[in-house]
Amino acid sequence: MSFHRKRIRILVFSMLVSLVALPSANVAQQKSDEVSMTVTVTDKLDRCVDNLNKSDFAVYDEKQIQEITSFSKEEGPVAVGILLDISKSIQTQRRIRLSNIKSMLLEFFRQERAANAYFIYVFSDQPVLLTDWTRNKNSIIESLNSIDLDQRGNTAFYDACSMAVDKLMQAGNPRRALFVISDASDNNSKLTYPKLRDKVKMSDVIVYSIGVLNPPTVRFGDHGRSVCNELSSVSGGRSFFPDAEKDFGLSLELIAEYLRCRYRIGFKPAMYDGKQHSVKIKMASMDKDKKNLSLRHRPEYFSGAR
Repeated sequence: MSFHRKRIRILVFSMLVSLVALPSANVAQQKSDEVSMTVTVTDKLDRCVDNLNKSDFAVYDEKQIQEITSFSKEEGPVAVGILLDISKSIQTQRRIRLSNIKSMLLEFFRQERAANAYFIYVFSDQPVLLTDWTRNKNSIIESLNSIDLDQRGNTAFYDACSMAVDKLMQAGNPRRALFVISDASDNNSKLTYPKLRDKVKMSDVIVYSIGVLNPPTVRFGDHGRSVCNELSSVSGGRSFFPDAEKDFGLSLELIAEYLRCRYRIGFKPAMYDGKQHSVKIKMASMDKDKKNLSLRHRPEYFSGAR
């Protein structure tokens, strides 16, 4: 093979690798023995606060204060998965119709200005990858327009959520988020809910749930709300329960805002014992403008054994 042809093949291979690694843009390096937590800070009006410094935070590992060993404001693209329920149960929702959810997602992407990388799973009795990793808004919009709204299948919510978390964890970009749009009911998954919850807890994916729910019933109670709340809470995210179309659109806007104002805080574990640890990140300052701020982050982490 001539040197010229060999060089061309190397260049083509490099280009293909860069495309496969699409979500890995601007990856920050993390020390191997450091725990790194993503923290979102909002004020009492639910507005993002993005002007804080390292000295504003205090980290407590099992109630013991720890030194902050790294600090940064998360900037740049985010790897985002969208999980959209199109099953029979979501079709029967009386508050917000699936056709309107689709319309609001389309509007969200028409207005999107961030260079985030997205994939989209839709699911009824099984998950289907509608759109693989892309930053091309037109491609996403085209895929959303192709969704069949006449699905009448069962609901494999746990399996679909698990697959989406797995796909996000394969992304090189540590800034990962999952938008879950569902009633969080399940009647067709192989995976159990406790196993899904544990997977989310152990992952580095922040879950933002938009629960599209009917009012509680005697048979099902408020199970969907509980699932949405717990998956979001254990991951450091937030859940929303819109009552009308305009509230759904506002939920999407708030989530997009949260993605733009996050902090990454690193610390050394109190013990390397191979166990689950509770962690609490607070405002170090008691300044009146800061003491009422709300901080969201993963409440636990796994400390590797040495």
